This record gives sequence, structure tokens and C-alpha cells, in this order.
Amino acid sequence: MGMSSYVMDCEDTFIDKANAVIGECDDVHDLLQSMEEAGHMSLIAHFSDGAKCELVDEIWNEFWSDYNV
Repeated sequence: MGMSSYVMDCEDTFIDKANAVIGECDDVHDLLQSMEEAGHMSLIAHFSDGAKCELVDEIWNEFWSDYNV
């Protein structure tokens, strides 16, 4: 497995873990905190802090957009 495959796998795992807990979170900050407390942020340690927040925000918006009518 190449390094880029490993990085992509880590990002996919992070997204899966976020989607597993997102329904229990009140807002995007709660999701971010849950991911930090569970140690899942290490999966995207190669991201800048801003990129981490953007990814979590994107996951949040994508998940909840299905419920907006």
C-alpha cells in the first residue's frame, strides 16, 4: 500500500467514525469535541487545524442536508 492510499484510508475511516456519532451531537462543535475526545483526530493528523475544522464542518453539513426540506 502506498502512502497516499494509507492517507486516503485514514480519511475514510475518520469520516466513517464521524458518521457513527454525528446523530448524537447537538452541533458541529459537539461533533468536533467528540472526535477529539475519542482520539479520532489522529487519523487526520496530517491536516492543518483549519482543514480539520473544514472537514468536520463538511461532514456535518452533508449529513444534516438530507434532513433539510
